[in-house]
Amino acid sequence: MDAHQRLELAHTLMLLAFLGFLVATLNAYVWDFNQSLGVQILSHVLMLVFPAVFKLSYVLRLHSLKSMGLEAH
Repeated sequence: MDAHQRLELAHTLMLLAFLGFLVATLNAYVWDFNQSLGVQILSHVLMLVFPAVFKLSYVLRLHSLKSMGLEAH
């Protein structure tokens, strides 16, 4: 996998992690009245997992940009 493909993967993962965090947050705090306890627990756990995926994707983005000889802003 070359640096450009890694960069695209990093951007895609960052977007999915952000959207996943948004859905998990809404599910945990806004739509909680019609969710089972297991779904609420899973939503709260995912609120920890998705930011970690976002951060790892950002590190992959930085590595890809460095491999391409570009600066990260």
